[in-house]
Amino acid sequence: MKYFLKCPLCSQSLTIDADTDDDAVERFMAEGKAHTEEHHPNMPAMPEEQVKAMIRFGMKKQES
Repeated sequence: MKYFLKCPLCSQSLTIDADTDDDAVERFMAEGKAHTEEHHPNMPAMPEEQVKAMIRFGMKKQES
């Protein structure tokens, strides 16, 4: 399945392929870390559980 998420800071869309919602969250964590380092280097760190909750709330899936 394809999962979509928009960065809450700049609205850039991130898209990943994942088999489950849990897998999607883990993949978005990795993608989000790279995105943040590149586009928002001065953003303060957030607790991992808070980031995961934001991802779960914001991600959308398109079942094929």
